[in-house]
Amino acid sequence: LFPYTTLFRSLAEHEAEHKALTDEVYRYIDLYRQDPANLDLSVFVFLRDWTTEHMSRSDARYSEFLVAHHAK
Repeated sequence: LFPYTTLFRSLAEHEAEHKALTDEVYRYIDLYRQDPANLDLSVFVFLRDWTTEHMSRSDARYSEFLVAHHAK
């Protein structure tokens, strides 16, 4: 990543969020592979929350940080 990322106070927390989100995606993939009927409304709630909570808030804050520090 960029050298500026060490200055971003919440980088470890942000990376942990990405790991948790990725783990959850793989959990849904495994459920689907076992039986597509296993997927229910929870997958849509998860995806909605990921986009509305994480991407529009956490990722946006991180992006603003990088822009403010002229990261390229």
